[in-house]
Amino acid sequence: MTGFDVHLRAVTPLVVGGAGDAQDRRLGVQAEGFRIPSIRGVLHWWFRAGWGATEAPSALLDAEREVFGGEGAGSTVDLWVTGRRGKVGTAYVGMNDPDPRTLKSGNKVVPKRETHLEGSEAVVHVRFREHSPSRQQKQFLGAFRLLQFLGGIGGRWRRGFGSIWEVERDGSWRDPIYGGDLPSRAAWLEREVSAAVAAIRASGAPPPARESGIRALRKDSAKLYLVEPSQGTWSTWEQAMDQLRDDFYREIKRRFTSWFGDQIDALGSLVPRQPSPVTIQIKPASSGDSVGVVVVWFSEAIEAGMGTRWAAWEEALKSPFAGSKGRAPLVFQEIPLP
Repeated sequence: MTGFDVHLRAVTPLVVGGAGDAQDRRLGVQAEGFRIPSIRGVLHWWFRAGWGATEAPSALLDAEREVFGGEGAGSTVDLWVTGRRGKVGTAYVGMNDPDPRTLKSGNKVVPKRETHLEGSEAVVHVRFREHSPSRQQKQFLGAFRLLQFLGGIGGRWRRGFGSIWEVERDGSWRDPIYGGDLPSRAAWLEREVSAAVAAIRASGAPPPARESGIRALRKDSAKLYLVEPSQGTWSTWEQAMDQLRDDFYREIKRRFTSWFGDQIDALGSLVPRQPSPVTIQIKPASSGDSVGVVVVWFSEAIEAGMGTRWAAWEEALKSPFAGSKGRAPLVFQEIPLP
């Protein structure tokens, strides 16, 4: 079998089963950290996003089965983990906010979980089955790269937790996001994301998107931004998450609420179930600081009141995002999607 070994490191805490809380102990769940089910599940998610919503969902499902298996089809790739190491600790899963005054009415306890802390590491072994087509191997790698650049594993990955980064593959050091200025970083990430998406779509580009409920990483269905402070840097993930929470996420909610009132929960809700159209992640830069990566997915609920597809987000991002608590304002760089 062909394949590779990849050394992964947690950039932000991993909110995963087996981190050591009481329920995990009762169920006998081991403290694994980098769990193969968590990794496989999110690889499926990014494969679908990279493929793009299509007018024939069966084509997407067929391509997904060819790579990951399912419904009688075996997977073309085997995954297992060795060399796990790291510490377990507590994280506030409301984007690192320990302040009970920010909770919605009725909540009494600040949500926190036992997590595998940042810096936790593991080696993921990837082996492709004999005779698996090179196209399917490239598609798997494309999904793996999207997970690394834009996503995370475990719970709360859409709000900055579970960020992972590939620090070494088969003994070769892998660099984080390019450490230049914001436009240079954006150009670097554009090239990497475009290559990953092209690999996933290796069997042919999908037709124009039609709303299907599947997140589609394409220019007519999503927007991608790099975010950082206008002055200084985020030297820790906590600094990045705190400002992205206070000065971006909550400010966006405030702006949308002022436009739409309580007709919708603009950035997602549990009751009624409204998936969030925003994912927020924190990734390392080679200069030693952190950057924010924000993906905005098309949402009919948000756009309905604004007339055109992206009008709400374009309007929301026009006004500056002033820095609170003495922080520098945020700056955004949009990255074109394929």
